[in-house]
Amino acid sequence: QVAVVGDDNKVSIRPVKMGERIGAMWEVTEGLKPGDKVVVQGLQKAREGSTVIAKDWTPPADALVSKADQQKKP
Repeated sequence: QVAVVGDDNKVSIRPVKMGERIGAMWEVTEGLKPGDKVVVQGLQKAREGSTVIAKDWTPPADALVSKADQQKKP
C-alpha cells in the first residue's frame, strides 16, 4: 500500500502491485498513474482522509539506476 495525496491535499491509501527492484527503488506495476503524488516522508502521520502539504521530492542520484545499468552489474 502507498499513501497518495489528491488534488484536495487529502491522503488516500491505495493498494499497489510491485514489480522489479531497480537500484534502491521499486517498480510499481499497478495502482499508481503518472502524476500521482506519493507520500515519501512523514508516512507515520499520513492517515486516510488527513490533509497534508505536498512538497516536491527528488530521489538521491545514486538511487536512480536504469534497468539496463542494473543488468550490467555482475
